[in-house]
Amino acid sequence: MSMTLTMKAVSDGEIEKLFAEPQLTFDLLYPEEDDTLDDSSLLDLDKAWHGIHYLLTGTAWEGEPPLNALVVGGTSLPDPDDEWAYGPPRILRSADVRALDQALDAVSDQDLRNRFDAAEMTAKEIYPEVIWERDPREDNALGYLMEYVRVLRDFIRATNATGEGLVIALV
Repeated sequence: MSMTLTMKAVSDGEIEKLFAEPQLTFDLLYPEEDDTLDDSSLLDLDKAWHGIHYLLTGTAWEGEPPLNALVVGGTSLPDPDDEWAYGPPRILRSADVRALDQALDAVSDQDLRNRFDAAEMTAKEIYPEVIWERDPREDNALGYLMEYVRVLRDFIRATNATGEGLVIALV
């Protein structure tokens, strides 16, 4: 089983509804319909989430806001039924998304490439730790991360442009 990170753009009004009724969160992030492939308000960072967090913060599970948003930023939703194996979903309100967008713009792709340290990532158990030290000619882990960094930047920029917040869940 793998851990992936999903983000969903939602209005601040929808966020307040989720705090009132957190049980609605799963269906919001994982609708039963097959049209999720065309849902531009939904992003799946696959297994790249932890590596991206490391590139942004230099840490495994910490970091300074707003660049720590993927794994520790925002406010946790209540999880009364303990349904979320890796912790409850977290919320970034529209102001948090704006700050994240600005912070991402301030970090260049070259800065992120320079922060890639396969040995340290493996030592810090950055998920999925088995890929970082592979031969880049056979399995380009940095290229994989940078592709998802581009996807993340585009998604955060679009979410900020619409004035929305985010629901972030690790599953």
